[in-house]
Amino acid sequence: MYLKKLSSNKEQFHTVEFKKGLNFIVGRRKDPNIKELKETYNGVGKSLIIELIHFCLGSSKIEVFEENLKGWTFTLEFEIYGEEYRVTRECEKQDFVSVNSEIMKVSKYTNLLAEKVFGLSNVNKISNVSFRSLISRFIRRYKSSYNKYNTYIAKEKDYAKLVNNAFLLGIDTNLIQSKMKQKKEMAELQKTKKIVEKDPILKEYFVGNEDLDIEITDLKDEIKNLEIKISEFKVAENYRNIQEQADKISYLRKELSNKSILIDNSIRKIDKSLEIKPDIELETILKMYDEANIIFNDKVTKNLEEVTQFHNKLLENRVIRLKSQKQNLLKIKEGLEEQIKSYEIQLNKLIKFLGNHGALEEFAALNDKLSDLKLKLEKASDYKNLMETYEEKLANAKIINEQQKLEANRYIKENKQLLEQIMNTFRGYSKVFYKDKPSGLEVKVNDGENQLRFEINAKIIGDSSDGISEVCIFCFDMTLLKLRNHKVKFLFHDSRLFANMDPRQRLSLLKIVEEETNEANIQYIASLNEDLILSLEDIVDEEEYKHYKNLIEENTILVLTDKSDEDKLLGMTKDIAYDK
Repeated sequence: MYLKKLSSNKEQFHTVEFKKGLNFIVGRRKDPNIKELKETYNGVGKSLIIELIHFCLGSSKIEVFEENLKGWTFTLEFEIYGEEYRVTRECEKQDFVSVNSEIMKVSKYTNLLAEKVFGLSNVNKISNVSFRSLISRFIRRYKSSYNKYNTYIAKEKDYAKLVNNAFLLGIDTNLIQSKMKQKKEMAELQKTKKIVEKDPILKEYFVGNEDLDIEITDLKDEIKNLEIKISEFKVAENYRNIQEQADKISYLRKELSNKSILIDNSIRKIDKSLEIKPDIELETILKMYDEANIIFNDKVTKNLEEVTQFHNKLLENRVIRLKSQKQNLLKIKEGLEEQIKSYEIQLNKLIKFLGNHGALEEFAALNDKLSDLKLKLEKASDYKNLMETYEEKLANAKIINEQQKLEANRYIKENKQLLEQIMNTFRGYSKVFYKDKPSGLEVKVNDGENQLRFEINAKIIGDSSDGISEVCIFCFDMTLLKLRNHKVKFLFHDSRLFANMDPRQRLSLLKIVEEETNEANIQYIASLNEDLILSLEDIVDEEEYKHYKNLIEENTILVLTDKSDEDKLLGMTKDIAYDK
């Protein structure tokens, strides 16, 4: 895949025509004497070219383009092994692109490029690997992309970094996916386990219960017994009325029983009174009589005989009266007992009915209880199955992990040639910069409890001097380009890559790209500030300086300056904060 041309529907736009080999886009300052170079080189549109290429290569929607570039369209022309493509995308209708005059959705377009450039289709789809994730490794898009060699996409996860880089280096991604899949399954199972354990029913009854099987068995028995009870249950629609009637009769019966008890007490008192026989001695009567004569003188005319007769008569009348009262009480009690017996018969009938029947709400309550028990049983059974599955998968995972580890180690041993090629390619580039610094691109097995099957580490061991991180970025990107498990034949670097490099590092980079573009038939594109060539003047002789000066000038495809709005990429000044 070569880039050929970036253009716009606006005539004021500075068309960028790419060629095979070296391509430099140079930012030139208005006043050569200004020392604050950074201020003069920014804002002319060098970095914007990268964003526009990504835009035409199917990036997600760019809001600032829609807001600030209304009416603008951009076209990118490129070639994939002899096939010509002309892609146009509108800033205001970003969901669609025109591919060789065919309108299609951006998603379809990127799927097309994934297959054409990287051989990816629905058949051999790889998780976290897409055209967009892969192409970003050949044209770093963001400011943060230049912080570290394996940082291409904002917030890209470690697994995504690994699988994308491994794919481009030609390392087997199946092993990587296998570990990720296994760890993901276990993570999902653990997540489910935690969610289930938070269930209030399980939390109260089952979680952590060592006797879960016993609890389940008890639940089954309870459910069975309740189902039998419900099946035999007879609903009485007037249950509550009958119950009220029974309660009323029971109350009346109790009242009568209380009255009967009172009558019994009265009868007992009468019987006790009848047992008492008042008998006043004769001496006492005589004494009373004499006292009466003293008090009443001659008024007391009755003799002793008459007094005695009177006394006996009183006693006789008392007995008659008490016996009469007793007979009346016995008759009342008899009536009460008959009424009580009648109430008891009625009450027994009602109680028997209520015993054989139940209220509708009671029936509903029984069914609600049955539903609750069944829910508990269901949750308990699910939890049991989950725990059994969890333990089984945990045991299997340990076995699989060991197997996968063995496979990964075997893969490393069996592919020494590939890994040496990767190592030597990176080292070859880094040694141009630092002959005495140990360096390499190492691929090794990751045995950790994570989703990463391999570790891919690019290292240049040094003193953390300025530019060493940028050198590592360049060497890594060139390695991805050179090994070519893909059809990408271009590499585009922004001027940010060169900002922290010292002149000798810049010189080494120019040597590499000059040699590689001559020998490997690749396209190297870079946006430069014009001070880059000037920085070489003090470290090389006149002839060598002239060579690299001419090299840059002869391969400069576009010059952008801040002299006027017309000299900027868009042909105007437009503040577009697209970088992330």
